[in-house]
Amino acid sequence: MSFYTFLSLFGRTIFTPFLLFTFSVETQNFYNQALIAMLKELLPSLQGKKNVLLLLFSFILFTLQAQINGYPPISAKKNGIVNPLSPDPIINYTWANPKATDDLESYPLQPLSWVISNPASFDMEGFKKNDVIAINGLGIIRFDFGQTNAGWLEFESDDLTDSITMSISEYNEPAIVMNGAVNRIKTLPPIKHGRTYRLELNPELYEGVRFGWINVVSHRQTWHMKNFRLVCQTKPVNYRGSFSCSDPELTRIWYTGAYTVKLNLLHARAEASTISS
Repeated sequence: MSFYTFLSLFGRTIFTPFLLFTFSVETQNFYNQALIAMLKELLPSLQGKKNVLLLLFSFILFTLQAQINGYPPISAKKNGIVNPLSPDPIINYTWANPKATDDLESYPLQPLSWVISNPASFDMEGFKKNDVIAINGLGIIRFDFGQTNAGWLEFESDDLTDSITMSISEYNEPAIVMNGAVNRIKTLPPIKHGRTYRLELNPELYEGVRFGWINVVSHRQTWHMKNFRLVCQTKPVNYRGSFSCSDPELTRIWYTGAYTVKLNLLHARAEASTISS
């Protein structure tokens, strides 16, 4: 495919969904998938072109893949025991041969605890047994995942009829951040992908999340929310260093610092593929 042919197809592909924004999710995904296919065909021929152009198309490809598919499950293997002084939920997982060029991967986390505003509106017994919550009325559920993670909230439902919003934060109130974010107020209605409902606050699906909320703002009839989860994104990277001393607080600080670095290893950057002391 020539570059000029691509530009023509690119324009028709990327602008049509914006103009016809009432298309279904499936139709919008069709356009995105067509653009992804063209980008994959074109990218090798751009290797000799200006780096800015190459990075632009790489970024478009990356964000579209993220919007449609999220990221693949982690390829790391469980190896060893969890370090109780580290906030990293997968510190005991190891990748065979991580490289700086590796794309992001993902893993799900279940909430450790929750608080409900109206016990009559939410039947949580099913959530404890099989990850199903019956929604019987208006109200709010706040979920706590235990530590800050990088990722997004989602759940599944076959019978959602109510109007809801979802919120995230690193502290115990829905976040409102300073100018510069795609969405300053971290509360939006979820985007429907088949039977999955996902809170999408930016194209990369990257947010700092410890707490998540479901806000039921209108209610018609009982419906069911299944497999509520935080999908965490991570760069394949291994801990090659470690730290230990007589003061557990200092050890906890070291591992928190290492985990913070890991949370900020994003797509298409030339970070090292190990975290060393």
